[in-house]
Amino acid sequence: MIMLFDNKKDIFELMDKFGESPLSELEISAGGQHIKLSKSAKAAVFENMPVSKAPESLEPYGGGYGISDDADDQKLIRAPLVGTFYSSPSPESPAYVKVGDKVAKGMVLCIIEAMKTMNDIESETDGEIAEVLAKNGQPVEYGQPLFRLK
Repeated sequence: MIMLFDNKKDIFELMDKFGESPLSELEISAGGQHIKLSKSAKAAVFENMPVSKAPESLEPYGGGYGISDDADDQKLIRAPLVGTFYSSPSPESPAYVKVGDKVAKGMVLCIIEAMKTMNDIESETDGEIAEVLAKNGQPVEYGQPLFRLK
């Protein structure tokens, strides 16, 4: 019998190599073992455009990703992928932004780590940070509001 993976270390190595590859999906079956890996959209790909509504059961945070309108002429910046939210480039560095900061289109607001890849999340519009909605070091879901802009 052919065994694909002798231990967890082999699986983690495969995940690392897959994360660095241009592939978006990988599925392997052999010797009674089965593994399927897939990547979500890359953070830099999202655009500032209207987002169609998905059924509520598929969309716990509403909207999609990028920027969406909110009440009182405010904008929400949402997570474009699943991962871990970081407010600064390193634990000893100050946060990229805080409440009251002015932001410009293209400015890095935070990092979302996914599969050991650090993805800069940039502002798609000018504005002022009204609220930081995610906590440093905590997991975030696709479409989850990260920031509220004025």
